Amino acid sequence: YDAQRGPGNAHVNPNRDRQHGRIYRLVYEKNHAPMFNLENASRQKLVKALGHDNMFWRLTAQRLLVDRGYRKAVPALIKLLSQPAPKSLHALWALHGLGSLKQDLHANCLTSNDPALRRNAVRALSHDLKGQQMLHDGATLADKDLLVRLASFVKLASFPQDEGTRDIASLLMRVEQNAKDEWLRLPLESLGAVEANLVGYEKGPNLLPNPSFELIDGKLPKDWKVRTYSGSGAMEHTIETVSKSVKTGKSSLRISSEGGHDTSAYASVQIRSGVRYSLSAWIKTERVEGGGMGALLNVHELQQKAMTKGIRKTKDWQKVEIFFVSPSSRSVTINCLFGGWGRSTGKAWFDDISLNEMTPIYKEIEKVENRKVDLNLAVDAIPGLLFSKTSLRAKSGKWLKLTFNNTDNMPHNLVIIAPGTYDAVGQATDLMMAKPGAAARNYIPENAKVIAQTPMVLPGTKYDLVFQVPTQKGNYPFLCTFPGHWRLMKGELIVQP
Repeated sequence: YDAQRGPGNAHVNPNRDRQHGRIYRLVYEKNHAPMFNLENASRQKLVKALGHDNMFWRLTAQRLLVDRGYRKAVPALIKLLSQPAPKSLHALWALHGLGSLKQDLHANCLTSNDPALRRNAVRALSHDLKGQQMLHDGATLADKDLLVRLASFVKLASFPQDEGTRDIASLLMRVEQNAKDEWLRLPLESLGAVEANLVGYEKGPNLLPNPSFELIDGKLPKDWKVRTYSGSGAMEHTIETVSKSVKTGKSSLRISSEGGHDTSAYASVQIRSGVRYSLSAWIKTERVEGGGMGALLNVHELQQKAMTKGIRKTKDWQKVEIFFVSPSSRSVTINCLFGGWGRSTGKAWFDDISLNEMTPIYKEIEKVENRKVDLNLAVDAIPGLLFSKTSLRAKSGKWLKLTFNNTDNMPHNLVIIAPGTYDAVGQATDLMMAKPGAAARNYIPENAKVIAQTPMVLPGTKYDLVFQVPTQKGNYPFLCTFPGHWRLMKGELIVQP
């Protein structure tokens, strides 16, 4: 190849990139800052550099500490874990790289006051049962900092996917904040999260304007507009009043093309994040051919994620329907689409279009026994995997109403068990993480000697537990049996004669 050089000694080549510019480094000429260099730096200098204001040098110092195996720097790195970010973050990863991030240190980082350190501590968890247990032992799955909670959900999705993990994800999806957040929902969906205790759905009112096209504005239905993506030749969007081409009422919408078009009539509507919707219509076609999908409905902004099947050729009235979950709260456009990812010819009629919120209907929680009680007590689940009270007192044989209020960000329950069984029951709940059907039992081991229990109570809700206090005096432990919670969420009911 006979290389040529042009103006400025630039290489002349027809394949040269002529669409992108160059990146120049601009340097302040009067800068008198001393040069910084980590070449042959001591471990003390490398540890100090973890707090440098330039991230390049912080990462370089972290890498060199690990690459050179400076284990003598471990005590200094441990001290940095109590310092503000970014020092603590780089110390965490340096200890991780050196294999010196002990479990107790790691656990402390998971409960740090600094959300950045908690987030990085979650990411540093191992992808085995030990890491899974540490994730559940901490409170990050319910962290008030949503970035920490997102990192926790992503880590949960990295563990082996089994029925137990899916059940945990399903419980977390019951938390409204998780279900409505586009990013928090994604890792839970990847785990196969389903609606726990779901009986069915109740269809709400139709959200679309003029859904049967009975109101007319010129040739078009009122509140509907035309949008054409591509095509050639004659096309038409108009109101149809011939009875055989109307499903209900007096009119329908007709879209036709002679030369082939990808076009639509659309209406705008607001949808809400995390909500399940039903989109349906009746469609009739006549000689619909070509490269497109035919006649169909879709949510333009969600494309194929919210799209019905396409009707082609000549077909009498057929109902099409699609269910989808909105990833965010926004304004969207609902298309009566003709063509769709290609151009179609022929005619299509649309009628009785409906967009409805699908409200979930859950299995009713067992009703509280309605009877007179001798004593009323209350305990809250509070952030940090804690009960608001760790000691309750009641007289033996009396009837007690215990109001359990969940003010945390994830589901919790309260289970009162026989004296002396706390450790055995708690350790058994850890083993239920991957056990099929454990969620349906509220993660209560089969051999647990249960005095009284609540179901899993969702954030922002409460449950009144009515039961008769044991006749035998003693200290009766209570705990939350969600995997990992028992170590922190504990207390005792002191039964007195």
